[in-house]
Amino acid sequence: MGPTSRIVIGLVLGAALVVPVLVGIGWWWRSRGQGRRVRRVAVAVGVAVGVLASQVLAVAGAAAVVNRELGFYPTWDALVSAADDGDPLAGMGGGASSGETLNQAEIARIAKDGWAPHPVQPAAGNGTYRDYLVNGGKAKTKQKVIAWMPPGYEKNDKAKDLPVVLVLGGAYVTTDFAANGLHFGDEAAQLVRDRKVPPFVALFPEINIKLPNDTECVDYPGGPQAYSWLAHDVPTWAVKTLGVAPTGPKWSVIGWSLGGYCAAKLHVNNPREFGAGASIQGFYAPIPDGSTGALALDLARNPELRHTSDVAWMLQHRPPANTKLLVMSSQADPQSWPQTSTFLNATRGIPGIRPLLIDGQGHTLNSWRKTLPTVLPYLLGTS
Repeated sequence: MGPTSRIVIGLVLGAALVVPVLVGIGWWWRSRGQGRRVRRVAVAVGVAVGVLASQVLAVAGAAAVVNRELGFYPTWDALVSAADDGDPLAGMGGGASSGETLNQAEIARIAKDGWAPHPVQPAAGNGTYRDYLVNGGKAKTKQKVIAWMPPGYEKNDKAKDLPVVLVLGGAYVTTDFAANGLHFGDEAAQLVRDRKVPPFVALFPEINIKLPNDTECVDYPGGPQAYSWLAHDVPTWAVKTLGVAPTGPKWSVIGWSLGGYCAAKLHVNNPREFGAGASIQGFYAPIPDGSTGALALDLARNPELRHTSDVAWMLQHRPPANTKLLVMSSQADPQSWPQTSTFLNATRGIPGIRPLLIDGQGHTLNSWRKTLPTVLPYLLGTS
C-alpha cells in the first residue's frame, strides 16, 4: 500500500479520532492508586497529549488526501526521496511575481551593469546564474529572466551563437523557484562536461505575467499577451543582448506542468523559432478556471484562438514540417496523465512525437529534475 492508498488514509484519519480517547484512558489507568488530585491532573495531561496527537494525525490525513488527489508522492520511495533531496511539495513557488523578487540593490546593479548575480548559484565550476529585467515590447510587460551561462562563460557578456533552451516552470512557480529547485546549473554542467550536450544557455523567463491570474500562455484579446512574451519578446531580447544563436534549430523549450503546455505550444506553433520541445507532466490545451479570468469566454468566442491554443488540434490540422516533441508523464500522476493519455491517443501516427512514460513519478520538481539527463540531450540534438 502506498501513501495514496485509501486504506492508509482511512487508518490515519481513524487514528485521529481514536488516539485522544486511548491516550486519556492510558493516563487514567496508569494513575490508579494515586490520590484524586493526581488522577485528575493525569487525565487532563493525557487528554491534552491526545488532542495534540489527534491534530497532528488530522493534518497528516488531510495532507494524504491532497496527495492522493494531486499525485505529488505516489509511492513511499518517492516520499523518502523527496525528503532526502529537499524537494518542495508540489514545486509551488508562491504567488509573487518574479519581478518582485529583485531587491533594490539588484535593480541598481542591473541598471548599472545590465544584469546582477543571482542570489543562489550553482556549485563552483557549474556555470553561473544571472538576473535580468526584460522589457517585453510586444507583451507590454517587464519581467525578470534568469540566464544560466555554461562553464567557461562565467565572465563573458556574450555567448556568441550558443544554443538556447527556454525553461518554463508551472503555474505560480517563480523563475527563482524553478532554477533553484531544479539545481539546473549543476545538472546541465555535468552533461556538458560529459559531452552529452554542447555548451548552451538556459533562460528562465516568467510565464505568469499577470499574477494572481493564470494566463495559460495565451494572448488574451485586449488583455495580457502571455504567449507573445515567450514566443517573441524573450527570444528577441536574448539574441540582441546575449549574442546567442538566432531562433531556429538551435532554440528549444522545456516546461513542467503549465510550463509543459507552454513548451508544447511554442514548438508546435512556432517550429521555425523553436526546433524542439519537451512537455514534462504537462497538458495540451488551456484549462480555464476561476484563476484564468475571461479565458473560457474568449476561447468560446474566438475559434482561431481556440485552435491555436490546442496542441493536438494544431498537430492534426497544421502540423509542423519537422515536429520534435517529447511528451513525459506517469500513470501515477493524476494531474498530467489523463491529459497526456488523451493527447497521445489523438496524435497517434503523427511523426516526431516521442512519449517518455516513467513509472511512479509524482507531480513535483524532483520528478522533472530526474528527466534532465534524458531530455536535454534530446532537445540539443545529441540523442
